[in-house]
Amino acid sequence: MFKRDFKYFLTFLVVYVTMSVAAGYWLHGSFNIVSWLENILLFWVPAILVFKFLNRKNKKDDQENDDL
Repeated sequence: MFKRDFKYFLTFLVVYVTMSVAAGYWLHGSFNIVSWLENILLFWVPAILVFKFLNRKNKKDDQENDDL
C-alpha cells in the first residue's frame, strides 16, 4: 500500500512540476515567481483534488479486496 501511494505521489509531483513550468512559459513567455504562484492556483489545487479522488477510489478497492 505504501509503495502504491508513493508511486501516485511521485507521479503527481512530476506532473505538477511539468505543468507548472509549461504554464509559466505559456502564460508569460518565461518562468518567474509570479507565474509560479499563478500555477499553484491553476494546477496545484486541481491536482490535489484528482489525487484525493484516486486515493479514495483505491481505499474502496482495498475494502472490497479485504471482504473477499
